[in-house]
Amino acid sequence: MHLLSEIGLDEITTATSFVEYICGKYAISKSGAWYCLKKLKKGGVVEFTEKGEEYKPLRMTEKGLEVFRAYAQKVQAQTVGRPMAAVRAAFR
Repeated sequence: MHLLSEIGLDEITTATSFVEYICGKYAISKSGAWYCLKKLKKGGVVEFTEKGEEYKPLRMTEKGLEVFRAYAQKVQAQTVGRPMAAVRAAFR
C-alpha cells in the first residue's frame, strides 16, 4: 500500500524516476520495486510505459483508486478515536 500512497493522484513522469525515488526513500532494491510495480500493473491497479509501449506516465487506474479508497476507509475506521500518532503509523 506504500507504493499506492506514494503514487497518489499525481501522474509521475516515468516509472523509472519513481523507482529511483522509492528505492532511496525506503531503502529497497530496484528489482524489488520493479517487481511490485509490474505486479500492480498486471493487476490493473497502475499503468505506466514499459519498453516497446506507447508513453503513459505512471498513475493509478480507476481500479487502483478504488483499492486505495477502500484501504483508506478501513484505516479510518480503525483509527477513529485513536491518537494522531497511531493514525500516522497506520500509513507507514
